[in-house]
Amino acid sequence: MPAFLHDDALSLILGACSISTLAAASRVSSRMRYLAMPHLLHTVYLKCTDDQIISFCSFIIVNASKFNAESHPESFGPGKYIRNLELLNRTRGYCEYVTDSEYSERNPSAAWTQLLTQALGFMPNLLTFLSLAYDIDDFIKPSPQFAQALLSLPRLEILTLKGIGPETSKAIAGGIDMMGDSINLKLKQLILFGKQEWVSDILVVAGDGVKRLLYLSRVHLISLELAFFSFMNVDGGWANTAEVTFPNVVFAAIHGDGMPIKPMASAFPAVRFLDIQTDVSCLRHNIRPSSANILFPSLTSISGSYSEIYHILKHNLARSRVLRVVIGDDWSKDRVSAEAQPLRISMIAPHLKCIVFRQRFIRPLSWWKEFGSSLPNMIYMSVNLQIRSEAKWNLLCKDIPGALGAMQLRCLTVVAYKYDRKYCGTNSIYTEEDAFALSYGKSIPTLEYFEFKIPGFIRGTSWIKFIRKGDETLLQKLSLTWNEEVALRNSYDYQGTYDTEKS
Repeated sequence: MPAFLHDDALSLILGACSISTLAAASRVSSRMRYLAMPHLLHTVYLKCTDDQIISFCSFIIVNASKFNAESHPESFGPGKYIRNLELLNRTRGYCEYVTDSEYSERNPSAAWTQLLTQALGFMPNLLTFLSLAYDIDDFIKPSPQFAQALLSLPRLEILTLKGIGPETSKAIAGGIDMMGDSINLKLKQLILFGKQEWVSDILVVAGDGVKRLLYLSRVHLISLELAFFSFMNVDGGWANTAEVTFPNVVFAAIHGDGMPIKPMASAFPAVRFLDIQTDVSCLRHNIRPSSANILFPSLTSISGSYSEIYHILKHNLARSRVLRVVIGDDWSKDRVSAEAQPLRISMIAPHLKCIVFRQRFIRPLSWWKEFGSSLPNMIYMSVNLQIRSEAKWNLLCKDIPGALGAMQLRCLTVVAYKYDRKYCGTNSIYTEEDAFALSYGKSIPTLEYFEFKIPGFIRGTSWIKFIRKGDETLLQKLSLTWNEEVALRNSYDYQGTYDTEKS
């Protein structure tokens, strides 16, 4: 009796196959094509060439029309299998980012933007739509219904759009008006990039398309990223009318002009990861001594410039919960105030466990000694340094490890820019790196992993594991894939930031 596999068993097998294998299997028979199609179309990456997008959209539309003609209006054709659709300049799985001047030559043609708008109507199960290859304003001009087509997707959870300008904002508002009460957005992650040249014109205010989109998405959103928008109105608030509150947003990234700290705290009562890039003077707007204290009750991680971080934590009543800080600007700059001294960090974030920062000019040993003694609970540290002389290399290799000995570091990442072999003596660069790592391993008894990165060097990243036997410290070089590196680093970098309660 011949062996026979049921469709569900075959589908499980096909689910573990590569795209090339699935494509080959789909040509074997109509049955295999039927079973392979959901896996082939689950995630679609388009390189944004006219021929490819027109071919893809035509395939979706023609086959949907064929199914409908056969009295299967509920089938939607092959479009029903698409869960993720991404428009990127992509080769071999990697994104190719082009310069602004090149974008002017990559404007989407009216032919395929209208086809894509139509094809979206046959993708009822689409969960993710991402477009970073084109400014979304360039979609709207030839196809004004594009915004409404996106808003009509019933299961859309993740939406990423770049280049939002006045045209897109108007189209979103128009789409919302057309849909009326039937609109039912369930977005969980929303990433919107405005046009830098239009930042002063795209105000996130009541009546504006972007503001209305945010308002309609507020209940389900978990992650929100906004860049190149202006939030400042004549009254200095986040909106002219009632503020928008996002009760469930855990991650918020706000990169734009004019978001004062008090409306920010009101807008994101549950935020745990905050990435802020704005004018510090805007953060301080309407902050008076009598009402200077605000509350981010769940905040555990904050990213931004030192001044932004310091100002927010200074006024945050729950700053003791903050466990992770990412300082985006240069921490080696001289400042008029003493805010940049490491002791200030420990005062505003006393339970800090993870810190990421960079120094264009390595601070003197006294700074590092104060840094090590003021943050004894640190578990993970990542520091970007520029090595410009043998004296700085010796400071990094021989002196700084001892200054950090009081810390409870378990993982340390050092990124060395301007790295030069001549600063490491006459021995092999790899031998010097071993000695470099060993000096930290011996000085910091709790250290488990050491990551050394040299941007632009052929052996870009070295991972060292420390093995301790009594008083002896041994090195074990690790060979990790990129995914393994990320997983290992994140297991320390985000230590405790996902806990629901602070220990």
